[in-house]
Amino acid sequence: MAETFRYKAFISYSHADRRVARWLHKALETYRLPASIVGQETALGPAPARLTPIFRDRDELPVAGELNVELYKALEQSRFLIVIASPDSARSRWVNEEVRYFKQQHGEARVLVVIADGVPGAGDATECFGPALLHKVDESGALSDQPAEPLAADARPDGDGKRLVRLKLVAGLTGVPLGQLARRDEIRKQRKLIGYATAATVLAVSMTVLAVMAVRGQIEADRQRAEADGLVEFMLTDLRMQLEPVGRLEIFNAVGQRAMDYYANQEIGALDADSLGRRARALHLVGEVRNLEADSEGALEAFDEARDTTAELLDRDPDNPNRIFDHSQSTFWVGYIAWQRGDLEAAERHFREYNRLAGQLVAIDPDNTAWQVEESSSLVNLGVLLHYENRNPEAIEYFQRSLAIIGALANADRDDLENQWKLAQGHAWLADALQATGALSAAMDQRRKEQAVYAGILAVDDRDARALEGSAIALLQIANLTMLKGEYPSALDVARMGLEQITQLTELDPANSFWQDTAVLGANRAVEALMLNGEWIEARELNRRALQRAQVMVEVDSTQVSRTTSGLMNARWMEIAISFALEEKERARTQLLRFHEDFGRDPNFSKQDAALPWSMVHAIEAVDLTSIGDASLLPSAIAAIRDLDPVLPRVIAVLIYLEGFLPERPPAEDRAIQAEEVFYDPASIITPRKDP
Repeated sequence: MAETFRYKAFISYSHADRRVARWLHKALETYRLPASIVGQETALGPAPARLTPIFRDRDELPVAGELNVELYKALEQSRFLIVIASPDSARSRWVNEEVRYFKQQHGEARVLVVIADGVPGAGDATECFGPALLHKVDESGALSDQPAEPLAADARPDGDGKRLVRLKLVAGLTGVPLGQLARRDEIRKQRKLIGYATAATVLAVSMTVLAVMAVRGQIEADRQRAEADGLVEFMLTDLRMQLEPVGRLEIFNAVGQRAMDYYANQEIGALDADSLGRRARALHLVGEVRNLEADSEGALEAFDEARDTTAELLDRDPDNPNRIFDHSQSTFWVGYIAWQRGDLEAAERHFREYNRLAGQLVAIDPDNTAWQVEESSSLVNLGVLLHYENRNPEAIEYFQRSLAIIGALANADRDDLENQWKLAQGHAWLADALQATGALSAAMDQRRKEQAVYAGILAVDDRDARALEGSAIALLQIANLTMLKGEYPSALDVARMGLEQITQLTELDPANSFWQDTAVLGANRAVEALMLNGEWIEARELNRRALQRAQVMVEVDSTQVSRTTSGLMNARWMEIAISFALEEKERARTQLLRFHEDFGRDPNFSKQDAALPWSMVHAIEAVDLTSIGDASLLPSAIAAIRDLDPVLPRVIAVLIYLEGFLPERPPAEDRAIQAEEVFYDPASIITPRKDP
């Protein structure tokens, strides 16, 4: 009996290669085999008319939720596996597992490879084949010592070219000889060229007739174009503001794409300055949506294109406030992507330029509230940057200046929900900077003010997505402050509330990567509170979900370093602590080794950017050895944590805790000093349970 499969093929890839995956998915699903070949008997059965459906896991499955069962089911239901090979996919644990499981189910012969980047078999950083591609898999699913030789098409710039890559894969998927497909494809191409030539002749005749009608239709065309321009302006301004509280990415995407489609049908060189400005704003919206969908490369592409346009317009008319504003937005977004990627030098350069442009707008028209808002936003951005560089006294000054501006505007018109939201964000950032200086009570006061503003917005519209998002984050930060004060039961209650709120938002729109990232933060916060309260079993279950979600988000876009340093690495140290606490010491020690292997050799995960997880790992290792009578690691662990330049209260608390194990306490001038308001005690997390 012939095998039946739901999918013609399953495309396995790292998200760094998503552009290749998108092209390949479309190229295969839209390919139609020539009629003369359809039904032809091959080693794989009758040749099909089309190759649909092709499973592309990042499209077929949501970002959130339990993925494993559905992924395995899709692999079982796919006739072929297509692996996009690159150094990124070779390092991807998910891609390797997909290859391993597929081979276990279907054997070696059905694995096809597209080389996107790197060198097969290089054995170094350029290696593009992962372990499961390089080796055969036995019946139990284990990798054997036997080398595998998968069929590969070369999509690298100097490789086969897209046309031949597609034909090679079609041949592999259908059993039709490549030479036959290539010949039929060449015939098809020649027929298309003949068709285009015929159409051009007909078009030339038609244009002669249309030219007579053109003058009569010009007035009507101008009127319709003016109406269309007005509609695009409405879509990018009023309609967008009305849609923002809804928080659905597909709606924003539709607005941006409709605007881009409108301009795609026009000659860019023929557009006037206002139309080019609207096109740039459409690119801003497209970039925002791509970024929230975890496509930072695509987002940067849109923002760069917008910046080139707005810079040219500003050069033409340097004193025009609309041109200054449009360019300020492009400058901000390019800087924002740099900040997300950890390139703080580039981010500061763009943010300072944004601040200069905003100040120029206010100087031109001091009473214009929109320009005042821009200046307030630019000050916040600089404050955020300084905060992340641990220059918190400077950051506090910028945040306070911003709050003075937006606070006056928000108090003058309490019905302006946009300014109310910006006011809440100002309180949030000031709270973060104050917390970093150890002023926990002042930070908590700012968080309470932030929550009060969100409550006011939600009283008007209880479905306002931005206010719900902000409220969830504020709750998680209040839980954090409460933990630092040593009030663990209260911290757990608030963390659960914040996690529940952000989880509800991820269910509303699973494609929103910011909400997914925040859900990782929320789960980590709740796990930490559970550990501090001794709820280890519940902590493990929630930690497993946090780990899975964090790993997915890193796979989605590994260029956002904070996803690893703030999300995944924190979930991983908590996993280790839970294993020790539940007396699974060998498992915990294996997890410690994996932590060093996964993060210790990559400069992108600098220990300064991940001070908390590294300090916890150093401490757990040292205490583990000390518990069996070997205190030799204590001095080096303390030195390693000091090298992190500790400023976070948790890291300082860990350092003080380890100093307590030393036979002699360090001199007073060398001891770690905690802020007066911090009562966080890591002992209940780091110290494993004793054997009975």
